Amino acid sequence: MTYTVRISTIEIYNEHLFDLLSFSSNQEKGTPVNSLALFESNDGLTHIRGLTMRIVANSEEALNLLFER
Repeated sequence: MTYTVRISTIEIYNEHLFDLLSFSSNQEKGTPVNSLALFESNDGLTHIRGLTMRIVANSEEALNLLFER
């Protein structure tokens, strides 16, 4: 059996969404990203459209993603 683990990290502050794994050369870590949209699916689950999701192999790799930015 094979599993794929994806992680994302988001901060919601003052009604702004912050994608903590997305970052470009002209964007500082924690800058609000306008392309994110919070919505509820037909099955009642909450999703964030445009949120960065990264595939990781282990917990160390996941932590490295957070600290490298």
